[in-house]
Amino acid sequence: MRVAHITADLSKYAAGLSVAVAGLANSQANRLDYEVGIFGCDSAFTVDHIGFCSKVILYRYQSIGPRSLGFACKLTSDLLKFNPDIVHVHGLWSSSIFFGRPAAEIMKVPLVISPHGMLCDYSLKRSSLKKEIFSFFFQRKAFSQSRLIHVTCEAELAEVYRYYHADDVVVIPNGVVDTRSDKEIAPRLGNRIRTLLYLGRIHEKKGLDVLLRIWSRISYMHPDWELRIVGFGDSNSLQNLTDIVKELSLQRVTFVGPVFGDQKLQEFRAASLFVLPTRNENFGLVVAESLIEQLPVLCSTNAPWSGLNTHECGSWVSLEDHSFFRALDSLMSKSDVELELMGAKGRLWMLEEFAWSSVESSMDEVYRKIL
Repeated sequence: MRVAHITADLSKYAAGLSVAVAGLANSQANRLDYEVGIFGCDSAFTVDHIGFCSKVILYRYQSIGPRSLGFACKLTSDLLKFNPDIVHVHGLWSSSIFFGRPAAEIMKVPLVISPHGMLCDYSLKRSSLKKEIFSFFFQRKAFSQSRLIHVTCEAELAEVYRYYHADDVVVIPNGVVDTRSDKEIAPRLGNRIRTLLYLGRIHEKKGLDVLLRIWSRISYMHPDWELRIVGFGDSNSLQNLTDIVKELSLQRVTFVGPVFGDQKLQEFRAASLFVLPTRNENFGLVVAESLIEQLPVLCSTNAPWSGLNTHECGSWVSLEDHSFFRALDSLMSKSDVELELMGAKGRLWMLEEFAWSSVESSMDEVYRKIL
């Protein structure tokens, strides 16, 4: 089978989206022996952080106009030459829809759309007029033409139905890459200073302002902990957070720039607890990446990770100040051994339900149904 994956942004700015697309493409090429092409725009941040396997054919373009739209004139001709059996579009409100839909129509092949959380209320309210125009002229036509809509969780399923009553929608989670065997995982024991880690995009919707204000009260109760915020963001978001740190005279807070590859793995492996105080999240791939590294997670209920509670590998609670404070205090009060045990349960959960081998099989089954 030959599959074309189209995404507006392959750069590091795309964060979890580019990683999810790469993971699916790599898995399909390696284990299912698909012929896989990825079509998307790059930027000053290259795609080298992702790690595509040699079997994946990568079509990289410099974006014309706004980076978020990802327009590339040569994309259509390359896509037609690739001649896929399926066109799989990732993300909305961009060139992935603009180029993917007519190409699939011309080649008379099925169109698959993965919104990747871009139909949530938070997203729809941003530049709402522009999105209404784009939707009227381009996007709703793509949805009506699509043979399949792929979502990653039940919450996103509801978002799709609010936007367009599609007939064929399938729920398949993103997968996570296991980078090492259980024997290679060293316990995080005996560290004098333990680390509460946030790793991801630095943006208002991530709730880091809430986290810092909670840290102002909780850090005095846990002097053996530090807060480490790792990632990239626009200058305004970063300035807002550093202003809070200065305003509250916060101690043991470190801001680190973006890290990828081995450096990213080292951040997970050096930490004792991961935190995601998000205001809105479609999937939150970084939660899976933390758990596969045997790192317990505290996550707000604004991301679809209720399994943190049922699998006893962290805590899934409201971002409301008192609830999040109590949950964080409880986790930070646990011993290294208790946190290690929680992390081990989380890793087992990821291996059982979120391994790419399972995800790729589910996607292969639905692909074959629409051919």
